[in-house]
Amino acid sequence: MARISSDVSLLIQSTPSLSSISFPLYRRRFYVLFVFGFLAFNQCLFWLTFSPISQSTQAYYHITESTINLLLNWGPIIFIPCLPLTYVLLNKPHGLRKCVIILAITDLLATILRIVPSMIVSPSNDNFTSVSLFFIHVGQILNAACGPLVMAPVSQLSCIWFGTNERTRATTFAIVAPSFGSTIGFLISPWIVNTPERVPQLLYIHLSLALVPCVLIMIYFPAQPPRAPSPAAQSLIDDSVLPHPHFYFFVLWEVF
Repeated sequence: MARISSDVSLLIQSTPSLSSISFPLYRRRFYVLFVFGFLAFNQCLFWLTFSPISQSTQAYYHITESTINLLLNWGPIIFIPCLPLTYVLLNKPHGLRKCVIILAITDLLATILRIVPSMIVSPSNDNFTSVSLFFIHVGQILNAACGPLVMAPVSQLSCIWFGTNERTRATTFAIVAPSFGSTIGFLISPWIVNTPERVPQLLYIHLSLALVPCVLIMIYFPAQPPRAPSPAAQSLIDDSVLPHPHFYFFVLWEVF
């Protein structure tokens, strides 16, 4: 413990004066926030795919309401085991970018899997229900695994990319985006799916929505700005911010 305290003291002593450091802001920060907000919007929109259209879903897939409830409940069920994995990934070098890429690809794969049954099996086929259940369950589980990837990186994104007086607004935007997705899902989905036969149309719309941010990220999504916009961002970006592998445990020890 004494060695850890010594390392932390050396880190503080070696830190240059903040008055001698300039912290520029880059316009690309709004692009990064928009893409992340788009993904967060999509994740909650896809999570609530079937509940707002429960009756049409039951009629189209020939399933019960309890099955639809399970499709929704995959969200909190999968969130719990995936959260620690997200924490580990987020604290790796360029962890924010890695989280966003995994989020985009996983949600795109989830939307593809959900539409597969309607492409390969006719709804009138006797095996349609059993085939569909497998694909839509896997799709919802993959989408549920994206939940921590939407919620955990918010504060890191606003800290790395935005100035001190902008972080609150950036964090608010990223937090509100998933709730906005849920709202749109409840309002628009029943209007799109007014008959059971239109369920695949909603799934195709979701596939299109998942494809857009995925393409944007593959084209351009920087891991961090060229220069930190604030002292806190500099601490996150600088590899020397963690002078000891047990730094996190030391901080927790000091808190308690």
